[in-house]
Formats: sequence, structure tokens, C-alpha cells
Amino acid sequence: MSAMDRMEAALRTRPEHKCRRWIHPEGGAALGKLGLEAAISASTQSPAESGPFIWLDGELFREDRALTHEECLQEVRLHWRHGEGNPVPTARLLEGSFHIALWDEMRRELALVSDRFGTRPVYWARRGERLVFAPLVLGILASGIVKQELDPHGLAAFLAFGSPVGDSTLMRGVRLLPPASVLVFRGGRERISPYWRSAELFSADEVSEGTSYREIGIAFRRSMARCLSGGCRVGLLLSAGMDTRVNLAGAAHRAPDIHSFTYGIPGCTDIVIAEKLAREAGTRHHTLDMEPDFLLRWADTLVRMTDGMLNLVHSSGISVFDEIARHVDILLVGNGGEFSRGYYHRGDALRGGPQLLPGLFRLFHNGFRLEANPAPIDKDLARELAPLARQALEQTVEGLGEMSDSDRLDAFYLYERFRKFSVCGIVLKRNYVECRAPLMDYPLMEALGRAPRSMRRRWSPVHRFLITRNAQHLARYPWNELGVPLDAGKARYQVAKTVSEARRRLSGVLGSTASPKRPYARFNQWIRGPLRQWVREILLDDRTRRRDVFDPAGLEPFLDEHLSGRRDHTEQIGLLLALELGFRLREKKWGLYT
Repeated sequence: MSAMDRMEAALRTRPEHKCRRWIHPEGGAALGKLGLEAAISASTQSPAESGPFIWLDGELFREDRALTHEECLQEVRLHWRHGEGNPVPTARLLEGSFHIALWDEMRRELALVSDRFGTRPVYWARRGERLVFAPLVLGILASGIVKQELDPHGLAAFLAFGSPVGDSTLMRGVRLLPPASVLVFRGGRERISPYWRSAELFSADEVSEGTSYREIGIAFRRSMARCLSGGCRVGLLLSAGMDTRVNLAGAAHRAPDIHSFTYGIPGCTDIVIAEKLAREAGTRHHTLDMEPDFLLRWADTLVRMTDGMLNLVHSSGISVFDEIARHVDILLVGNGGEFSRGYYHRGDALRGGPQLLPGLFRLFHNGFRLEANPAPIDKDLARELAPLARQALEQTVEGLGEMSDSDRLDAFYLYERFRKFSVCGIVLKRNYVECRAPLMDYPLMEALGRAPRSMRRRWSPVHRFLITRNAQHLARYPWNELGVPLDAGKARYQVAKTVSEARRRLSGVLGSTASPKRPYARFNQWIRGPLRQWVREILLDDRTRRRDVFDPAGLEPFLDEHLSGRRDHTEQIGLLLALELGFRLREKKWGLYT
């Protein structure tokens, strides 16, 4: 089996995916693409045509619409010629969600291009004069160019924060191409050049609030026009939160043609409020129930589609994506809305200065406490990894460039947390249906970056403005679990928030009935119930105990603490499951998709 055969087998996540390959007649270069048949045939340019050989995954936007596949290729060719064959200025002029491979036959040069926010991951590795790239780490490993060795930096960050940090992965020698970057490989050497920097998003000269709201309103209308274009069947995810309601408000004028989807356990807050919103807007709404034991059927697929780098308790939607794909070709998602909501402007990180890095560390440290009580991680390994996790976070923040602490929080979200956590979820969905994120559109993000910093805060004035401006009637329904309407004043919101926090703390003493929140999933209870035996069989298996990563004596007591209800280790158990199932997947030597 050739390297490309192995890569295809490793990357094929759906049986209906087709593959197109091109191998240079004289050797030395080969490209392949997997996907739905229409996209495969339309998103590549024949090497017989003028200009570079282009393979594009994703889509480009121009003005107020999404371009067809052929128009995308023409757009890349046009900018490539104007840039005299330099891929860096070419990339700067492109708008959309994409990664692109450009083969320049005259120069014998390969260029890989990521979009501004890294919404379509590209992993790469080099050994000697050979370079290989793929949208999954598993594809890189299948090529045989690198050995299967854990990267201590990636592992440290995964165990501490739930995902690797920076360009590291769980595998040594496999890197993630940074956002807004071009990797050029020529003569056996690679060079990575940024074509856009995060600091450019934030204007040093803030405009007035009035001007900013006008700019944001115009940019949002154009973003929605782009996302609704193309003549495809369009749907949107709808929850009780703010981000998806913004998308619903922007699409309200086309509501009768729009499908909306909400998933969760019956009676949860998301379903109750989303059904009211959908009725008010007039969409074709679908409520999809989540089954508590869905991981029994979907865990292996989840790990395969995310390289085992996504906590299994943050991936519940996979059980409904097949049903969603039956109704729509394009799915609008709310990812990216945290930027305009200033979601990370809290805790010690908000104080900035010397508190910024420690505050970020505490904010994202929802995994294992490697420096304190790392059970069930091997104690010697934990002592080695603990400083690496902190170091990785510090290097990532320093690499953001010169900007205010407030902007640094937002930049960290966009260039780190979003592309590791949110993008992983989008990658899952794109195995079934194309996703568009209206709140991540370039012009809208730039308008938000020019806005006064006070507009990017957790009270979410921008979200409230976009909803009330585009669909005022959607503002009278409660926002999430607080139970207050979206158009309620800030004082009423703060009172509700204080009461909710008090009840949440009380629920920790008296039990879940003391809290009014009805989450869409209850993984802590499911692990103690329908998933109990499955979790024990995986984590207490002899294969798991023999891994150098784990402490064999600590696995069972750690798991029993959760199963008995004495402690809540839901997040950590999700990480352990992803890590162990990732080990087992890589041991299968990629075999064909079944």
C-alpha cells in the first residue's frame, strides 16, 4: 500500500467520500483530496491550465455572496498573478474559510495557505527533503514520514487545558499551520510567513459608539447575505444563547425557507426557549433528542474525526449531524460570538498586567492539576509536564504581538481557544454538512475591532443591538438559563445573575434541584449511569494501565470518586477517554473505513 493509499484510508471518515489525486509525472509532488463528489470535481484546477496548480478546501466570499468553486479558483489565480506569483500578498486579498495548496511548476514550489482565523486546520510534517500535509494528524502519521511519538508539549497542554497550545499537536514532529500564514516548501526547506497579524484587528484609534454600531450593522448585513447566498438549502443551530439568536435575527427575512435545529435532553433550557424563538420567527424547526448512551456508538468516530484532541464530553452533537444533513446543505453556527461578547474578560485575567498570564492559566486550567494532584496521570510524567503546560501558554500569549491586555484576551480567544475548541466542533460538523459562521466574517470582525473596548464585554451590547435591529420580536424571550428577557435592562440582568449564582452554589450543597438551570446534556450523570460500564471497561483495561502516561494504581480510585458521586471528574474523564481511544485508533494502522 502506497503512502497516498494509507493517507486516504486514514482520512476517509464517511463511506460516500470520493478521492481525487494528482501525482507529478516526473515524481517529487503529489496532491489528493477527499470529500463529496461535487466538491472534489469543482474545487481543483487542472495542472494544464495557466498559473499555479490550485487545490482549495472551503469557500471564498466577494462583496455580498459566496463564490462558486470555479469563481474561487479564478479569484486565487487573479490575485496570484497580481502578486507576481508570491503567495503571501495573494493570501492577504482572500476572504473566506479555506485552506489552499498551490503548486508552482516553474519554481517547483508548494505553498500552503490558511485563512485568517485558521477555521480549516492544516497539519504538516517534514523529514529530510520530504513534506506532507493533511487536515488530520492521523493522515500525517499514515504517510509514514514521522514516527508515532507523543509530543510532551502537546500532551502537557492537552492534559491541563483540554487541547494542545500554539502549533503543537499530540504527536512529535507534527505541527499545525498557524492562522493567516503561508508555508512555502522549496528545495527541501520550509518557510512560514504571516500575511496578516492579530494586532491589525484592533484599531489604536477607537471610533465613537454611534459610528461603531453603524459599521457593525452594515458589516453584519453583508455577512448574513454571504452566508445565505448560493441557492443552497440553509439551516441554523438554535439554542437559548445569544450567538445563535443573532444568526436567527439576521436570517429572519428568510425564515420560512430556513431550517432550525436544537438538540439536547427533553425539557432542557435550550429546547424550551429555542422552540419559542423558532415559532416566533417562523422557521422549520427540528428538535433532536440526545440519547444518554450515544458515546457507545459514536466515540470511535468522534476520535477519528478529531485526532483524539477533543474532549469527548464536548462533542455530543455528532449523534444528530446525519439528521441535520438530510435537510440542509449549509448550516449557520454561532461560533466566534465570544469575541464580541468579551467572554474571557473575567477573573484575574481581566485585571491585566502581571495578573494576565496567571489569570489565563487559571481560566483555562480545566483539566488535570499536573503540579498538585495529577492522579491518575503518572506522577513522574506529571512533574515533567507541569512546567511545559505553563510555558506553552506563556509563549502563545507573547506571540500575539504588541497590544493592550484587553485586546490580548480577545486575540488569545481568536487565535488559540477558538481554533482549538470551536474549530474542532466545526470540523466534526463539516464531515456531514458545510458550516458558515456569520460572526466570524472578516469585515464584521474588523468593525468589532475598531469599536470601543467597552462594547466588547459580557453584557453583550453588540449582540443585543444586532438582535433588536434585525428582529425586535426575538428580544422579549429569555436569554439562556437566567430567565430574563434579552431586552431587559442591565440592572435586572445583574440581579438575575446574582440570584442564579447563589442558587448554583446552593445546588452544590443540596443537589441539582436547587438550580433552575436545565442543561442540554448531563455527562456527569450519564457517566455514572448508562455509560458507567463502558467507561470502566476502557479506563480500567489492561491496555490502558500499561500506557506510560497513566498511573495504574490511580486509575480506579480516581474513577470511583466520580462514579460514587464524591467528586465531579467529568472533564478529566472526557480527556482520558479521548486520549486512550486515540492511542487505540493509531494502533490500528489506519485500516480502511468501516
